[in-house]
Amino acid sequence: MHIKDAIYDWTTPYDDNGVVMIGMVNFNQPIDRLGIFANMSPTIGCWSISNTLGMMKQWLSFNLDDPREVTGKREVTYNKPMFIFNSVNSFSLRHNWKLELNSEFYSKSHFRNVRILEHYWNLTTAIEKKWKCMSLFGGDGGQLSLRLSCSDIFNTARHDVILDLGNYSLFQSDIVGQDRSHYSLHRISLNIRYTFNTVKSKYKGQGAGKDAKLRM
Repeated sequence: MHIKDAIYDWTTPYDDNGVVMIGMVNFNQPIDRLGIFANMSPTIGCWSISNTLGMMKQWLSFNLDDPREVTGKREVTYNKPMFIFNSVNSFSLRHNWKLELNSEFYSKSHFRNVRILEHYWNLTTAIEKKWKCMSLFGGDGGQLSLRLSCSDIFNTARHDVILDLGNYSLFQSDIVGQDRSHYSLHRISLNIRYTFNTVKSKYKGQGAGKDAKLRM
């Protein structure tokens, strides 16, 4: 990817007393970014696996004014790659039981002008049970599912970041996601779902796109 006119958080002077404003600006310096991913998705008996291994690297540098340097300039680079390993494991058991154990891992890295200081790891597990139900209105009936899940078991799906704003830096702790929002994933969830008419649709009409399909 070659990104031009990328949007960054940056600072601009507000007055002569050292007060600055943080805002969004477009930079002339482009970002070159490379992503490489490999996926393996075998099925071994009741065990379905989907493993993804990848790497994302960017090339980005700034020449900043700095009176402390002999040249009056300071070069800052953000080239540290992110290594990614995601694993989705599903076990389909008898009597419509299903177990899941999933993991997401992202290494320390640089993203735009943000320095991610810690590894991100989210380990999630879930158990699900499905029942076929008789319909109260006739027909084929529906399906009831009960799912109990625990996400971010070890409370490690977060990291600290330093946002480089030129000659100022902003430190933020316990960040979740690239948008730097504070929203913990450490939780237990119980979901109950009932799906009507799961076997065969009773709809006998014609779709709105029939004429378009005939023309094609």
